[in-house]
Amino acid sequence: MIKRKVRNASLAFVLLMIVLTLFSNTLLQFTLPQVSLEQPGPGTLNHTVSGSGTIAAAEVSDLYADPDLHWPVDEVKVKVGDRVKAGDTLVTFDIANADIELADETARYRQLQLSLDGLREDYVAAQHEATDKQTLRRDIERADLDMQIQQRKIDKLRRQLAKGDSIQADVSGIVTQVNVTAGLPVQGSVPAVRIADLSLPRTLTVLVPREQAKYLVAGDEADITVGAVAPEPIPGKIAEIRNPVTTGEIGQQAQPSSPDAKEIVIEVVDNRLKGGEYAEYWIGKRTKPVQMLLSNDAVRENADGNYVLVLKQKSGVLGNEFYVQEVSVVKGDADESNTEIKSGIGDRDKVIASSSAPVSDGDRVRLAD
Repeated sequence: MIKRKVRNASLAFVLLMIVLTLFSNTLLQFTLPQVSLEQPGPGTLNHTVSGSGTIAAAEVSDLYADPDLHWPVDEVKVKVGDRVKAGDTLVTFDIANADIELADETARYRQLQLSLDGLREDYVAAQHEATDKQTLRRDIERADLDMQIQQRKIDKLRRQLAKGDSIQADVSGIVTQVNVTAGLPVQGSVPAVRIADLSLPRTLTVLVPREQAKYLVAGDEADITVGAVAPEPIPGKIAEIRNPVTTGEIGQQAQPSSPDAKEIVIEVVDNRLKGGEYAEYWIGKRTKPVQMLLSNDAVRENADGNYVLVLKQKSGVLGNEFYVQEVSVVKGDADESNTEIKSGIGDRDKVIASSSAPVSDGDRVRLAD
C-alpha cells in the first residue's frame, strides 16, 4: 500500500514537471522576439533620379533692317506673343520715295556724264589751241570721280530695293520683341523683331550627384512636368552629361564647380514652352537582371562589414527551435528598396527582414504569425 502511494506520488510529480516544462516553454515562446523572413531571389534594380530646375530660354533670331535704310515703316504685321513661320512677312516699308530717289540719282548721274563728255570735247579742241590743258585734265578727273561716287549711290539704292520692301521671319517661333513703329524709320542699332526659335528643343540643365549620374547615359528618356503649361508629363531626353565648370581668373584653367556632381542637359520638345518655366524631372533606369536581391532592411552593417541574419532551425525535445545566425555577405549595387547580394548566402536561406525586438547571433526567436 505504501509502495503504491509512493509510485503514484512519483508519477504525479513527473507529470507535474512535464506540465510545468511545457507551460514554461510555452511562456518562453511568447516572450521570444518575432521575426519576419524573406528569401533572396533574382530581379532588377530600379534607379530613379529626380529634381527640379528652370527651362532655358529658347534660341533667338534677331532681325535687323539695313542700317543704311531710312525708309519709314508702312505696317507692322506682328505683335509680341504671335506665332510665326519662317518666311512670314513681319514688317513692310514705304518705298515710294525710294523709287523716286533712285530715279533722281540716276538722272543726276546722267547730268555728270554729260558734263564729263563736254570736258573731254573741250580737251580735244584744246590740242589745236593755246588753252591750259592741265586745268582741263584736272576738271576731267574731278568729273570722273564725281561719277564714280554717284554710281555707288545708285548701286546702293538698287541693292536696298533688291532686298525687298519688308522684313521676313527666318525661323518659326514666337515673337518676343517688336522695336518698330508704323510711320517711323527703323533704328539699325536694335533688332526690328526678335523671334524665339521653336524649331529647336528647349533645354533643362540640372546638377545630379555623381553617385546617381553614373547610371545615366545620353539618350535616356525623362519625364518633365511643367505645371504652368500642363499637368501631364512632357517627354524629354538626356542630350549631354558633362562635368560642371566655372570660369576662373583670367589666364587660369577652368575648374569643376561641383566635383561631386554631374551636369545633365535634358532636351524637351514642346512649342508651349517659352523658357523660364519651373520644371520637375524624373528619370527611371532599370539595371540588368541580377541573381540575388534582398530588401535593404535585411542587409545590415557593422565594423566588420555587411552581414545578414539567417534563420536556423534545430529539433528539441519539445519541438523545433529557431535561432539566429549572423552571416557575412558581399553586396553589390542597390536602389531605394533592394540590394544585390553577390556572395555569402544561397537562394534557399531564410533571411530575417525585421523583428519585434533587436536580435543578434545565437538568439532564439519565433516566427511571426
